[in-house]
Order: sequence, then structure tokens, then C-alpha cells
Amino acid sequence: MKQKLILFSALLIISLLAGTAGAIGEAENTDTVSTGMTEPSVSIAYNETGPFRMGDVVKITATFSEPVYDAVAIVGYSVLTPDYFNMTNLSNTVWSYDYEVPAGINDAVNVTVYGIGGTVDLIEKTDIHAFVVDNEAPRFDRIQPSSTYVNTECVVFEFSAFDKLDNTVAYSLFINGTEKKSGIINSNGSVKYEVEKSDNYYQWEIVLEDDAGNIGGSGLQDLYVDTKDPSVTLVSPEDGFVDTTGLLNFNFTCRDTLSANCGLDLDYQLYINGEPELLLGSGEIASGEYAEIPYTALFDGAYNWSVLVEDKAGNNCSGKVRNFYVNTEGLIVELISPNSLVDGELVTAEQKFNFSVMGGAGLPFGYELLINGTEVKNGTSVIGEEGISFCSVDATVADGMNIPWTCLLYTSDAADDSLR
Repeated sequence: MKQKLILFSALLIISLLAGTAGAIGEAENTDTVSTGMTEPSVSIAYNETGPFRMGDVVKITATFSEPVYDAVAIVGYSVLTPDYFNMTNLSNTVWSYDYEVPAGINDAVNVTVYGIGGTVDLIEKTDIHAFVVDNEAPRFDRIQPSSTYVNTECVVFEFSAFDKLDNTVAYSLFINGTEKKSGIINSNGSVKYEVEKSDNYYQWEIVLEDDAGNIGGSGLQDLYVDTKDPSVTLVSPEDGFVDTTGLLNFNFTCRDTLSANCGLDLDYQLYINGEPELLLGSGEIASGEYAEIPYTALFDGAYNWSVLVEDKAGNNCSGKVRNFYVNTEGLIVELISPNSLVDGELVTAEQKFNFSVMGGAGLPFGYELLINGTEVKNGTSVIGEEGISFCSVDATVADGMNIPWTCLLYTSDAADDSLR
């Protein structure tokens, strides 16, 4: 074949030179009379109109107006070097070649046919954009759903499609393997489809096909529809708990039906005094799992805690808020008045007993006023923001000398002697 192409190239050169010489002769001889003879010609035909894909065979048939003894077909594409093919002689005037479409072409191609006649005349024709080779699948662009997780029963499927060589693209939407919608979309156009879906796990896919049969699309996609909020149950510390060790564990459980059924984790965030605890207070937890978060960085004082739980679809629940207290340093009471009196000094029976209590800001406490070892008054108060609380209690004192008084403090129910 290589020898034939070289020979044919030589003949092309001879023919072109002959044509040039003839043109010069015509320029020199202005008296030449036209003979009225018809120029030899060739027509090109194809077995199919296309578009074609890699591996398809296109039969190129050239029919010459006069017999030729050799013919070549050239298939050209702007990106690749043109391919030269010796054609097969079917009947001296009819020549053909079976062109197998290669990879790397994705556009219209030009076909040129050359034939050498008996008088060494070059017979040629170029067919511009002879046929289209389309090796590229249409492109899918996802618009909705924008996430794998949806928290509404109305699910919106929206997408666009683009194909370089086709004006339209065929599409089909499948949910759990069943076709729900199909049609034709303009290239660069979009489709929107809404459907009601109950809470569950689904798989969906968009399949695109162009005129050449190239298949594109979304591929198989997961979809979780979850419209219900999760729940959170706080376990400990209990509401009103007073910690005296400085070692706290925040315990809770979370539940979500779809997450449990589909093996999806829930996200949680621990809040202390309304602020997220960023160091150890966040993570993932399975539905129904028991969470325990150790915490040791709290000073004495009053606090509250809560937990925000969110599923993958964005449904969330924060549950109740619980109060607790840290009191590792204890409370300090200072008696202010009445002071110790000079021997023999007398006071009235109606007295105001003043004292201060120091400790963690916000800590609630109870007190008992003891006179001569006997409780005469009791009450409750809260440590102020500056860590101190001033108390004043009115009481009647029986007649006597050198009567002692003091205060007994506790940080829980008065019946809890362990905290007195």
C-alpha cells in the first residue's frame, strides 16, 4: 500500500504540473477555441448518514464519470493528521473504501477523493462536513437535589444536559429502578420534576442519550428522605445537681428512626451556658447509643447544659436545659454582727443577725441560724456574681448571758446532711 501511495503522490504531482503548464499555455495562446468538452467528475456517497461512533464502519463510495486506474480517499479532521486510504476498484468507475471510525474524533469530518484517469488527468472532489463522528457522551449537570439528604416529602429533581454535536438529548429519570419520567431536552436546557416521597432510602439515576447512541448521565445516586426530628434524652448530671469533685460526665442518648434503619450517624453538640463546647463536646453517635463526655474544666459556680442533635437531613432537636452547680472549694461564712459584747453589756431581745457567704458565683445555698445551738431561723439564697452574698436575719433571743450564735450552710436540700 505504501508503494501505491507513493506512486499515486507522484502522479498527483505530475497532474498538478501538467495543469500548471496548461494554464501557462492558455495564457500565451489567446486564440484557443473552447472544445465544449465536459470535465471529468466524481460523486461521493456513504452507506449511512450518521452520526457515527468509534468502531463504526462507513462505506465511502466514489463514482467517477470516466474510468480511473487508481483512487485514494482522504478523511480529514482538524485535530488529527488526515488519513490516506487506497480505495478498492469495483468497476473502474466505481471505487469504495470501508472506513473504520477511530478514537479521538468528535466532530464533522471532510472526505476528499482523488482518481487518476487514462489521460493522467486528476479527478477530485472534497465533501465538506461529509459526516459526523460523535464519540462523546452528553454531559449531565445536577441542580436538585443538591444533597444526598432531603428533609421534605416533596423531592425536586432538576438537571441540565449538554451535547456538543446534537441539538437535543433524550433523557430518562429512574427511581429505585423504575422509570418515572422521560423525554427530549434541548442541549443546554433543563428539566424539573417533583414527586412526593415518604421517609426512606432511595436510589435514583438520570440517563442521557444522544443521536449517536452515546450514553451519559448521573450514575446511580443515593437519596435519603427524612422529615422527622431526632430526639435527645439527657441522663446526667440531673437538674440541680451539685458537683463537689470537679469531675463531671455529661451523659445522654439520641434516637432517630431513619438513621437507625439506614445505619446513619447523628451529629451532636454539647452546650454549656448556651455556648458550644468545641474541644470535646461534639461528634457523631449512632441512634440509641449512650454518649458520655468527660469534663473537668469548670470553676465553682452555677451552670446549665443541653445537647443539640442533628440528623443528616438537617432535622435537629435541642431537648431540655438542665441546671447544675460546681462547688469543689466549699462555702465560707463570716459572722458580721452582733459582735461579742463587753461583759455586763445588755442588748434587746429583738436582734438582726448579719453574715456573709462566699463561694462560686450563682451557687444556691441554704442556711440555718443557730442560737445557743438551737435553730431559730432558716432560709435560702444565692452567691452573687462577685462570689459573695450578704444575709441579714431577724430573730428574737431569750434572756441570757454570753449567748453563742452561728450559721450552718448547705448546698442542697436541708435534709441532705452530707452537704451541710
